[in-house]
Amino acid sequence: MQAALVLSLAASAVAASKVSVRVDRFFESGTESTLKANVLVKFNVDIAALEAGAKASTAPRQYVFDFLKEAAEKNEAKLAGVVPADAIVTSLFIGGAASISGVTKATLYALTALNVVTYVDLNANDFSRPDVLQGSASTEEDVAATNEWGVDAVGGPEIWKNTTGQGVHNYRAENGWFDPYNKTSAPWDSHTIGTIGLARHRCGPWRQVDYCAQFMLCPSKPDGTGADCSKGPHVVNNSWGADATYHPWFEAAVAAWKAAGIIPVFVNGNKGPKCGTMGVPGQTRLFRSKAPQTTNGPAYVKPDISAPGFFTISVSHLNNTGYMHMAGTSMATPHVAGVVALLKSVDVTLTYDAVYKYLTATTDQAGLHTTEPAFWQLRGNDTLPGSPNCGAYRRPTC
Repeated sequence: MQAALVLSLAASAVAASKVSVRVDRFFESGTESTLKANVLVKFNVDIAALEAGAKASTAPRQYVFDFLKEAAEKNEAKLAGVVPADAIVTSLFIGGAASISGVTKATLYALTALNVVTYVDLNANDFSRPDVLQGSASTEEDVAATNEWGVDAVGGPEIWKNTTGQGVHNYRAENGWFDPYNKTSAPWDSHTIGTIGLARHRCGPWRQVDYCAQFMLCPSKPDGTGADCSKGPHVVNNSWGADATYHPWFEAAVAAWKAAGIIPVFVNGNKGPKCGTMGVPGQTRLFRSKAPQTTNGPAYVKPDISAPGFFTISVSHLNNTGYMHMAGTSMATPHVAGVVALLKSVDVTLTYDAVYKYLTATTDQAGLHTTEPAFWQLRGNDTLPGSPNCGAYRRPTC
């Protein structure tokens, strides 16, 4: 009798550990019998098997797609006897996850009892577009006149003597703006055009992030059919971040990209509680190192690499033809993505590890040991204070 009680308590503890605090709070906020939540369910994904199979395959991207689709079908089949028939289940196979609507507390308990389920959380607005500093406006003539200073700083003109990116897939290229998720006919403009899946409100749920990551693995028609892995990109520039907690939803997606030969490049973010600090997406369990341990776990040194992020000309959201000088890590990351594209142009078989080793071993780090001035002098008589984020913490709101 006591053994049975112990086993029952242990099972309850395991099930409870799979549920986020936010889900618990949601059901505590009202009458539990009538409340229904929209949740994300995380499944077990055998990342080691995925990576090994992709490495041995002659078509790694297609292998990754097929592996994850098959795993998702098996996992989601086990939901059939648990999730109500009227619930909407959306597969997010690249993240080893599924979005489920209308989940009651009883359904929640049933989900956590499944051995294939590892975590359940609310499908909430967790991630957002980083802020940038805006400088002076520019004309089309300014844009066409010379290379941007950052392009010269990373050695673009020297590399162009040998390659200008031939053979590397450039999503959208010069075809303009397209919203595969909301399917709106009018753009929601941003300086990071092409890298945002939630421009309407600047922030959104993880379901949208995984949906976009899934599309980038093997682009499909707007309705999700006809996925063609041969059309996928070689490098993905990511200009978004999340709050300062660990989230599991994008980790499997990044692992899938890497196994498929796609190089992910992430912004460092323009915020942190103190000078020299940062938040997520650098806070991830995917990139471990032999760094010192702290009371909160291992200490990480980020960013992995720095690139020109000071005022650079980009498109302006103020009108349909304007440009503007902007600064921030969202301006730095595309420089790295561009260098990766050139590397892939020379050798398309380069893996993530090979690219990472090359970039971290060959970059000039002398400029990192300088002090930011008290004021930045812009064009004309405009100035901006130096170190705008030191001692402050800024977070965009939804």
